[in-house]
Amino acid sequence: MVIRVDDDAGIGLVSFRAEDQQQLIEMPLTEIGLRITSSRQPVLDNINSQKSFARVSSSKEGWFFTAREGLQGPYQTEDEAQRELGQYIVATQSA
Repeated sequence: MVIRVDDDAGIGLVSFRAEDQQQLIEMPLTEIGLRITSSRQPVLDNINSQKSFARVSSSKEGWFFTAREGLQGPYQTEDEAQRELGQYIVATQSA
């Protein structure tokens, strides 16, 4: 699945599973496009969507994100909560 896209550099960060490990690799956007269009069942993530950003919130205890299992956290910063949410999404989609 495509995690992040850098239009200026023409590359994307792609998540994949190999040897029972979740891994990330940078790939040219043209290659990503070819692979997605040739796939019968592409997996699309929502890590950087507005819906995902809305899943992060703060309270006096720290930063949290919502998951099916309930609130996850606390984390010290919003960035840390966002990063953990991204890892959660990748793990959930690859399960």
